[in-house]
Amino acid sequence: MQASGEHASPGNAALRIAARRLAQGELESATDAIEAEIQVNPDSTGARFLLGLLAWRLANHADAIDQVKAAHEAAPRNGTYVEALASLYAQVGELQESLYYGKLATALGLDDATADFLPPDFPSFGQAFLGIDDHPLARAARRLEQFGDFANAVGRLEQHLRVAPGDLPARRRMTELLIVLDRPGEAALACVPLLETESPADMSLAAMAFAGAGVLDHAKLAHEAAVTFAPEDPVIAGRQVADARWYEPDTDALAEVAWNWVERFCPPRETSPSPRREGKIRIGMLVAGALPPGDRAAVADLARAFDRSRVVVHGFGLGDMRWPHNALLRGAFDRWRDISRLDLATLALMLDRENLDAVIDATGFSFPLGPAALARTRNCLRLGWIGAPAFALPGLYDRVIAPASAAGGDSFILDSGAADIAMPAERLSGSRAQPGGAFQIGLDLQPRHLSQSMLTLLAGLLDAVPDSQLALRDGGLSHGVVSERLIEALGRERVSRVNLLTEPVPEFYSQLGLAVAPLGDSSARAAIDALAQGTPVLAWCRPGDPRNAAAAAVAAVLPDCVVAAPEQLPPLAAAIAADRDRHLALRQAAETAARSDRFIRRPLADAITAAVAAHRG
Repeated sequence: MQASGEHASPGNAALRIAARRLAQGELESATDAIEAEIQVNPDSTGARFLLGLLAWRLANHADAIDQVKAAHEAAPRNGTYVEALASLYAQVGELQESLYYGKLATALGLDDATADFLPPDFPSFGQAFLGIDDHPLARAARRLEQFGDFANAVGRLEQHLRVAPGDLPARRRMTELLIVLDRPGEAALACVPLLETESPADMSLAAMAFAGAGVLDHAKLAHEAAVTFAPEDPVIAGRQVADARWYEPDTDALAEVAWNWVERFCPPRETSPSPRREGKIRIGMLVAGALPPGDRAAVADLARAFDRSRVVVHGFGLGDMRWPHNALLRGAFDRWRDISRLDLATLALMLDRENLDAVIDATGFSFPLGPAALARTRNCLRLGWIGAPAFALPGLYDRVIAPASAAGGDSFILDSGAADIAMPAERLSGSRAQPGGAFQIGLDLQPRHLSQSMLTLLAGLLDAVPDSQLALRDGGLSHGVVSERLIEALGRERVSRVNLLTEPVPEFYSQLGLAVAPLGDSSARAAIDALAQGTPVLAWCRPGDPRNAAAAAVAAVLPDCVVAAPEQLPPLAAAIAADRDRHLALRQAAETAARSDRFIRRPLADAITAAVAAHRG
């Protein structure tokens, strides 16, 4: 067959060198050679074809198909490109596409000038077709999941969906994994086709993804639709409760949503006489839901703090403890149970059969099977913690772990001390912010924090301190789905003063002049992380409402930094930034707290042990 003009040109020699290096496994030098040819000849179909073969060598079949298909469309009579495309489709299990291009390749025959570009181990269409496997990328993803390698499983599913976009089960699983991996922007994009199914489960999953990405209006609508079409599903209704705190600023409305869930899905508790227990106290901790890494670390801190001469601690979570997702929990539990495949009845039965004296529910409605199963247990003391609502739900929990100030000594509160989260070990690390530069106000945010109230607060902080910069620790804020919303809400002039930073937590807070605790957060992690670096923190607490843990932590160290409403935070920030002596005094107080041992876990563990022992007796 006559070679095309491109392949008869001097550039063909460079392509042959690149192909030879590719065949020898010298991928870096092959890439350099291909890129050099593209610099000279940007329209080279041969270079694009080799990029496809390079992607194939790297096991990225989706990119390989895209590149080879583009080369075929630019040179539709080149039989080598068509043969490779037929083989690639067969390798990813796409029968119809493989047959179509295979027949076309047979009609065209291999192109003489490009046939030797194919590596010796690249399977022909016939070889690939004989070994065709239905959706091998999706099956590879399932295998990776079994070992807890969620990140690479998502990579395989992304490739699979690029060549099989209509595979809804694969799309559901990829969305679930992206939520677990805390990649909210990607999850929000991946879930969009699920809305077309009109399935309540799919709408609920999409709502979770939207809430995680801060697309709260969409999340609210999707949750409401899912609950409307599946009113008797405790998981779908529980997910709505979990996310409502991000988009529902009215505490009374949020309480009503939670109470409705308890009344519908928590039957009156049936207790049964149990023999007096002897030996060590057995405490279980439910950690199966979606908790940020800092809160997972807090759960592990508490689990390790129990006196092992008196207490045995059981963990109930998702997957094997060796999985990367559970790395922060390793070494914290005496016994571990994987509950990822259990239904409601089985989970409730397991909690009873473990003969637990108490169960601490650390994830709440983010894992709705947990509260539903806990409501069906018979004798254990039920304790709500980080994931529990800020208000009392006696039909669900016997006690809630919170600062005593949350309810003025209410017996429903099990006092967690001045702070809900232990002071991190990394204290006062890194260089301090130097005076003279722009005053930096910072927040450690996740996209789900970006309610309208939060966006209003960010704008207010920038307006109140005109010469300041706003530092946001990037917990997914840079993804296009989220960053576009920030730009739209704040305007480009304000956004020009916003810095998205990726430093670790200690380095992030050490460069700030002032930190602000995120609105709507369920733990004091952000406030305590800032105080651990000697950085003053502002927080708010509505009068008459249960005091949140962040406000309690700040009030214990910096009582003048807690205000009654979010709109009071910007003027307070402006006053502190303008008064150097006041700012220095607040920093010294925070640094003194960071050097102390006031925020420790052992007293909380002892308080829980005493409450459980009293219940047991």
